[in-house]
Amino acid sequence: MFQVASPILSRTRRGALLPLLLLFWIPDMALAEQNSTSIEAELEKKLCDIGIKTECVVLGLMYARGNGIPQNYAIAAQLLQRACDGGEMTGCGGLGIMYMDGKGVAQDYGMAVSLYTKACDGGEMQSCFNLGVFSQNGRGVSQDYATAARFYKQACDGGEMRSCNNLGQMYYAGRGISQNYAIAAQFHKQACDGGNMTGCNNLGAIYELGQGMPQDFTTARRLYKQACDGGVTQGCENLKRMYE
Repeated sequence: MFQVASPILSRTRRGALLPLLLLFWIPDMALAEQNSTSIEAELEKKLCDIGIKTECVVLGLMYARGNGIPQNYAIAAQLLQRACDGGEMTGCGGLGIMYMDGKGVAQDYGMAVSLYTKACDGGEMQSCFNLGVFSQNGRGVSQDYATAARFYKQACDGGEMRSCNNLGQMYYAGRGISQNYAIAAQFHKQACDGGNMTGCNNLGAIYELGQGMPQDFTTARRLYKQACDGGVTQGCENLKRMYE
């Protein structure tokens, strides 16, 4: 199971950066929370206006989700553009997502690739992951498995666990790199240990089949259960099948 591009970054106040999806926000909030986020939006705007670019990203995401303020993708894109122009790489990556999805801007995969490249070069690992997905699928660029593997490796080394999982799948299938089940297992383990449940499922499959390592049904079941408990439907299906 490969994983696909979707991430955009947000923050909770001035805390750590957290991954957040543009398309799966929960709009129903209590009135008190709405008032609080409206006040927060005013604060973020003031901080953005004085040049704190991370706050432009936060405000842009608030417009994207309609959190305490009317949803407006066009304004969100403008704020992310301002952040990106000011050197905030999460802004570049987030704007790339908007160009990919055609939210607030005309859909343009080429522009998305350009923004992901800028962000990736600036150390934003989720954009490196997205470049891997685009290269693998031939979206906005020519399909090139070797380039995809390179971006996945870069992002995996930077702690982006979906990239570790996808790189494991490329070693498993021999796409762009020489097929190697043992190395595939190593990257799936790295992904699984890093909290990526799809990686746990894929590692379970390698143990079940005994590819690149001794066959071990007990470990396979444990990994499938871990993936299932973590929300991976395929892990649940694999676990059920092993008990039939």
